[in-house]
Amino acid sequence: MLPVDHIGILGRDIKTMVNAYRELGFSVTEPERLSAGTGVEQGEQFSAHVMFNETYIELTAVENCQPEHHLAPYIGLPCGVRILILQCDDAASAHKRLASEGLPPTPIYEAERQLSNGKQELARFRWFSLAPQPLSQLLIGWVQHLTKTAVFQGSEKHPNSATDMAGLQFYSCALPEDLTGTSGIPCFVTEQTSDSQVIHSVELWVDDLEACLDETGGVFDCSTGFVKVESAAALGVNLIFRNPQSDG
Repeated sequence: MLPVDHIGILGRDIKTMVNAYRELGFSVTEPERLSAGTGVEQGEQFSAHVMFNETYIELTAVENCQPEHHLAPYIGLPCGVRILILQCDDAASAHKRLASEGLPPTPIYEAERQLSNGKQELARFRWFSLAPQPLSQLLIGWVQHLTKTAVFQGSEKHPNSATDMAGLQFYSCALPEDLTGTSGIPCFVTEQTSDSQVIHSVELWVDDLEACLDETGGVFDCSTGFVKVESAAALGVNLIFRNPQSDG
């Protein structure tokens, strides 16, 4: 299990990514400039968000990316999940714990972004990542929300009826054991490996599989009861939709 706050899909064109997710029946916020606290001179990062009850998918792109930007190592890779951010209640405590466990972190950064949904408040965060990263295709970090109720407003509705993340599917990789715990989102590991991707599929809970089929145009798998949408260039990941009442 991973205490996932959000995953980030890094692509080259933020508008193309937003349109691709909207075409699948997701409500996507308008792209906004993100201040990650690492310096504007390193590049201009723009992000849009697919919000759920307790997690979200970030769609992001960086313009004029400089080598110092925290996403620079992933810019040349295919569109995909390049960011895995885990939840923490106190960034300073998590930072100290990881350092003591032999997982050296970056400094803690203060970040903010303007919310384009709800009351359009300013969301503020503290975050840090591992340095060096244990996986060359994925940035792993932690976030402490300073305005959590503003970020997770519980009112986002998606025409495809998606409500939250149900699981993440990984290619076989050396994910540090210190990241996992007894709560959070289940992780499933395949025997296959990939030189360019770590997370190949995202599982999502939906309230209505029929609505999901109508909106996504996905394929219904009779053996599992899941609706599947294969990754396309602008999606960056396979999507698997599940209804809790259909599981088991």
